[in-house]
Amino acid sequence: MKAWSWISYPAVVVVVILASMTMLFGNLGLWDKFTARQSQLQKNVEIEAQLRTKLAKLQAADLVTERQNLDYLIQVLPANKNISVLLAQIGQAASASGAIFEGFRGQIGEISATSSDALELEVTLQITDMYQLQQTLAILETSLPLVEVNQVKMAMGKAILTVEGAWSLLAKLPSGAQYEVPDISNSLTQIRSQLGNYTTLSQVETSLDAGVNLAPFQ
Repeated sequence: MKAWSWISYPAVVVVVILASMTMLFGNLGLWDKFTARQSQLQKNVEIEAQLRTKLAKLQAADLVTERQNLDYLIQVLPANKNISVLLAQIGQAASASGAIFEGFRGQIGEISATSSDALELEVTLQITDMYQLQQTLAILETSLPLVEVNQVKMAMGKAILTVEGAWSLLAKLPSGAQYEVPDISNSLTQIRSQLGNYTTLSQVETSLDAGVNLAPFQ
């Protein structure tokens, strides 16, 4: 037996190599753990780079200018359903044209920033001629916040308008490194150009409610 005992050494070596390979390349082996760790480290490096880019954009932002831009956009499209603003717009447009605001009715739903249905009113105006109606419509359709006259009915010296006030909840930027800080400068320039002839009627003011969260990310 001792003459053949040398055969056991290579056999032991083979067993050790196989065991080592199993540890390195098995499903839960060291190699898998090493490559998984390397992959995660690479992802972390990429996430860090994205976050640094995002942070740089936020730090470079002019808060005064951004607040002015936000105020302008809310003036165009209020962040909540505000019936008083819409009524003020209609009343002043009618007054400017010589028409008389008589009253309104409509299913407007909950008046809050969480309701999603349209802000639509049926408004009755007293008019003496078509010119007053045309002037009222022209003023309304070129005023801010944006409104849309969906229907006009005539009845015995009165005009019945179906008016819808535009509004939209503030959209929060999603959190996470994969979401970039959007550059809205070009879009804002285009909006200002398109609405250059629109006016805000006197004493019609839109503002954010105290309960509206201005945090940029969820």
